[in-house]
Amino acid sequence: VAQFRQAVHGEALELAGAGRHDDALARLDRQRGARPWLDTATWEREVRTAKAAHLVAHQHAEQGEALFLTLREEAPDDATICRAMLAAFAGRDDAPPSLVGAAMVLARQGSGPLAPDVQQVLTGALGRDGPFGESNENLRDLLLARDPGITATVLPWLDGDDYTRRFNAFAVLEKAGALGDGDRLRFHLVTLLSYSSSYTVTGEAATWLETESAKPGWAERKRAARLPAITGARCLHSGNELADRAVALLAGPFGDESAVAALAWCADPDQDLRWNGYRILAAGHRLERLDVPAFHAATLTSFDPLFATPAFLAAVTFCSAQRGTPGAPAARQALAAGAQHISKEIDLYEKSEARFMKQRAAGCREQLVRVTAAQAELGR
Repeated sequence: VAQFRQAVHGEALELAGAGRHDDALARLDRQRGARPWLDTATWEREVRTAKAAHLVAHQHAEQGEALFLTLREEAPDDATICRAMLAAFAGRDDAPPSLVGAAMVLARQGSGPLAPDVQQVLTGALGRDGPFGESNENLRDLLLARDPGITATVLPWLDGDDYTRRFNAFAVLEKAGALGDGDRLRFHLVTLLSYSSSYTVTGEAATWLETESAKPGWAERKRAARLPAITGARCLHSGNELADRAVALLAGPFGDESAVAALAWCADPDQDLRWNGYRILAAGHRLERLDVPAFHAATLTSFDPLFATPAFLAAVTFCSAQRGTPGAPAARQALAAGAQHISKEIDLYEKSEARFMKQRAAGCREQLVRVTAAQAELGR
């Protein structure tokens, strides 16, 4: 019986080696049908695994991957299948994400340092797959357990631009106890500045910075953190509560670091950003750096007249306050230019027959009334 089994197995392997995988499977099926006592399941899986690898190697990667996945569904923890799958796609540009599951099986089953191909697949997944969720947490835990060099690998990611890499690196280093205070501070500041106010992580970064900046020794901690130059802040391209918190942080705890950028933002065409730049300078008592009359004059000729924005209202208030001062003539000019800007918008809306455009014209007139009232006050 042993010799017969060996012969059947050898014949199947010979056919598979010649690329005749279907013939090998058919031969095994006939042998099993003729001899019910003959268990060929292991050999069939072996031939099908070879077929999957053959498909990948001969420009049928999708079919090969599909067969590998079917085999893995049948035997999820079969290390032979997992190793064959990694070997089949090694060095290929079209290596599929499904390799991660196979690599994780091999990583869980082994001990000591990871095999290079397993390490490459898992580290690649860490740099590619989103940082949140149980599966990504499991991946990080596995790398921490099996890859002694993972903290050194991900440390440079912490200061990079890639969202996924940054947050996966932070999670790995935090769990490994390899994050210094400066790393944390720098990470949260960059997070606050890099993402819009709709990101949950932006709010979380603001909370951390608010809490930590209130503690003693803040100035020393900032110096030790090697903070990057502040040049942009995506969360300031809005006028919501989180933008308010960012303004407070950049005006106070990071006032020195943000002053140059805030001044530049005051000239930005984005209305929210320029207003938030102004607010940072004002809250930080640094308005002497800015040509305030020119800023308000620019607001009056660039804001959207549909809305009584905070920047517009501040400009009108500023101009009104110039009555009886040397700044009154310039304020009158600014208001006149603002009235002209609003009137042009009203004319554009009035030319349309659409009802909603007429409503927009009416909305703009509300701002024109405010400007006209300020002009009248200055004229008295």
